[in-house]
Amino acid sequence: MTMWTLDDRYETMPWDELDAVVFDVGNVLLSYSPEEELEAFFPGETELHEKLMEKIIKTPYFVGYEFKKHLLTVQQAIGHMAGRDRALEPMIRRFMENWLDFTRPIEEGVQAVKSCLAHGKRVFVLSNYQKESFATVESRFDFFGLFEGKVVSAREGLL
Repeated sequence: MTMWTLDDRYETMPWDELDAVVFDVGNVLLSYSPEEELEAFFPGETELHEKLMEKIIKTPYFVGYEFKKHLLTVQQAIGHMAGRDRALEPMIRRFMENWLDFTRPIEEGVQAVKSCLAHGKRVFVLSNYQKESFATVESRFDFFGLFEGKVVSAREGLL
């Protein structure tokens, strides 16, 4: 199967060939830097940053497969991330309960949504965000109101 993007096939957007456009959220509409958050919470503690990256971001429990497959709550995921290392649990909790504060709109993504709407196209979100996390960003950023529909895997009970 050949994978291509619109840029690979067209010099300009083929508006006449599109009825609707589906947007992902992570790194399309919202950016996020776990390194920035770790440095803000635990300044200069490089070893701790590395440990927490392993315990949080690099596990399947962050916003990855296991988190969604089992439809875990944030609190349940924190327990899995800490595992036997209970001393790290408060730090993991702090990270997990606040990581959304570090998400920022990607202006190019938001402008792409507005451009699609200006061309009369229907726009939708398809995301694998965790249920609670998506509810938070959806209420925080007004541009989510531009979408005709949103399919969030955790809301649907599917991965």
